[in-house]
Amino acid sequence: MIVYRAVAPFGGRLATTFTALCLAFSVGACSAFPGLHRPSQATRPTPVTDEYICGGVLSTQQLKETLDYEIFTYRYNNIPAQSKDGGGNTKYDYMCTTTTYSNSLPFWSLELNYSSDDSLKGLSSPNDLVHFDDVPSRFPDTAKAVELEGKDGEGLSWITDNGAHIAWRYSDGSMLDVYLAYKHDTPVTPEQQDALLQVFTPLVDAVPPVAAGPPDEAIYPTPTPT
Repeated sequence: MIVYRAVAPFGGRLATTFTALCLAFSVGACSAFPGLHRPSQATRPTPVTDEYICGGVLSTQQLKETLDYEIFTYRYNNIPAQSKDGGGNTKYDYMCTTTTYSNSLPFWSLELNYSSDDSLKGLSSPNDLVHFDDVPSRFPDTAKAVELEGKDGEGLSWITDNGAHIAWRYSDGSMLDVYLAYKHDTPVTPEQQDALLQVFTPLVDAVPPVAAGPPDEAIYPTPTPT
């Protein structure tokens, strides 16, 4: 059972732009990223056909059914590493960014991050780290606590000027967050936020074992060798 409850007061996030990824892809794939030229008549690219991506944890079918979000490009990296503090701890660095067709509204990208600390990478800058506990005060109008029955940890859901966010902080301090970016200043509806939570919930259990596994990466479409 998923429960929302109001939290005390918080108000975006710049979507990650993979310029190198675009250069490796077709112009149609690049048009999914903001600030890049879009041809007036773009050829619709071929969507991802794999049922699961991002290390086998993200269901493309569920995204299509719940959010009408069809993936056309993605980039996945998982780089676990032993920390340098001598304590034998593992530092997790898991990321998967997807984009949909450039003419598909209202969304254009979905990003997953899992890391060893609770700083929100997409909302932070080197001189201004935004942590899990900062969310209610920064986004007071939209922040909600999320409770997932049987899950260890605590969650938050909130909306910014350019997308919807959900984060889950585990009892060991690591954190998983998802960011769904939308276009043209179209506000996320409560129904879309609920649908995003449906996508997010199974990831809470699925991502940590993958992030702890061997280094891995994937990219679609596969860049053409030069």
